[in-house]
Amino acid sequence: MFLPLTEEVCKGLAAGESLDDFLSEAGRPQLAALMLLLNLKALVAQNTAVEQLERMLDDVLRAAASVEEAGGRFADLVRGRFTVDHLAAGLWVLEVAGVSLLEDADIEQQDYLDGEGQWDFGFGLRHRAKLEPLTREVVMPSGDVLRLSDQQSRIFDEFKVCNEESFHLQAYAGVGKTYLLAKFFEVLVPEKTLLMATFPGQVSALQARVRQANPDARINACTFGHMANLLLNRDLTARGWRNTDIQRTGASSLVDDRQVAQWLNLQAVGKLQPRDVARVCRATVHSFSLSPLANIEARHLPSLGHAASNPRELQPHHHRRKPRTDGADGADP
Repeated sequence: MFLPLTEEVCKGLAAGESLDDFLSEAGRPQLAALMLLLNLKALVAQNTAVEQLERMLDDVLRAAASVEEAGGRFADLVRGRFTVDHLAAGLWVLEVAGVSLLEDADIEQQDYLDGEGQWDFGFGLRHRAKLEPLTREVVMPSGDVLRLSDQQSRIFDEFKVCNEESFHLQAYAGVGKTYLLAKFFEVLVPEKTLLMATFPGQVSALQARVRQANPDARINACTFGHMANLLLNRDLTARGWRNTDIQRTGASSLVDDRQVAQWLNLQAVGKLQPRDVARVCRATVHSFSLSPLANIEARHLPSLGHAASNPRELQPHHHRRKPRTDGADGADP
């Protein structure tokens, strides 16, 4: 499935670029695509099939037309739903959802709309054939016929011969990495293979892909966070912090900002106490982790109210000694 949005536009919005500029220029298909993208993480967590996602996009597109025909502005509804976090989360699960983005030229052609301006459900197949005109058919042990692009075919052949080596697959979202990874499992021993992903929804989606070919296969799968818990919980000494997944997200297991400041020996910055500095650092790292940027920037800093709007408030205060009227050299209390 292809969404009529470009990667450049999506990453720009996720990085804090002007939403108003986008809404003023975007057409109805782009607004509908953005609305779906904002909800994509939740839909992936519900194991929503890509076919259903495409039907949802068509429904949103029709709803947008109805709103505008009634004199409303669908862009206002998108603005009310939009958050940077929702968009960043949607971009993160694009590949697992089986969704790709388009290039500017493809969006301008509007080949994804039919003659009545509605979503064309045949566009995905046409565009995929255009992107991958040369395919190779491979018969899998299960009897399924695997259709691979030239690049996928070369990777798959190499993996079959060297399946104990490390492989790093890197490509744009939606070009078939998840599809290929699922097919790798058909040439592996499931009981000796560990499948890991970042989010539970991604793990579930990958498991579902693998089970399509081998429903009875025993799949060892978990999130990276769960694996971290398993490793950390191996410390059975008194210093060990043995928690379960649920406990680690509970308030009793979280380290407060005061403790972080003490451990890291953080100092006060202006009017910010050490615990406040720790809070700013934690919020900044959290914002950066949800963004597509490679480096931490000023935009990741949380709002500090008046102190943030006045940089001088964040600098250490030095008090000058005032001359006394009685001629003595001293400072006013």
